Amino acid sequence: ACISDYNVRFLSHLGCDPAKLHVVRCALNVEEYAFAPPKPLGETPVVFSVGRLIEKKGLEYLVEAVSILRGQKFRVRCVVAGNGPLMDVLKEKVRELNLEDQVELIGSQPQERVRELLREADVFALPCVEARDGDLDGIPVSLMEAMAMGVPVVSTGVSGIPELIHDGENGLLAQPRSARSLAAALARLL
Repeated sequence: ACISDYNVRFLSHLGCDPAKLHVVRCALNVEEYAFAPPKPLGETPVVFSVGRLIEKKGLEYLVEAVSILRGQKFRVRCVVAGNGPLMDVLKEKVRELNLEDQVELIGSQPQERVRELLREADVFALPCVEARDGDLDGIPVSLMEAMAMGVPVVSTGVSGIPELIHDGENGLLAQPRSARSLAAALARLL
């Protein structure tokens, strides 16, 4: 059972028999992630992200994108929920780019709080990348949760993500490892 066509291709390339590989899409309980119509943007739009603070989530590019947006006179507040080995690296990047007033690293949060943060968000961003060790996200559930709630999403075209997000139709896809591409996608949505 594979979660995406990407995984079928990947496993076939490794020598698995394609006839034995079947796509079984992940799902979520949409009653817990109720759709809400878009709300007008506030004075300072909120960009939200959630995930383990590891390389494959690409969150350093999100911090850099906020800096680029600031340089383009876009004022956003970026909230990142999650913990992991890159917490100190991300904190240092926030300090280095002088973004303490715009980027909040709030650590791990209970699922109900994550849903509240999604309801408050104007955009959900998860700029996934292929980690140096080859680790990849499949199709992140957090993207599905945001989309189910009607929160506009920005991610990247790695692994199975383009099977969920069709660029320009139900979200935007930025180039992986490109803060500039991510900033452009965020600016387009904002």
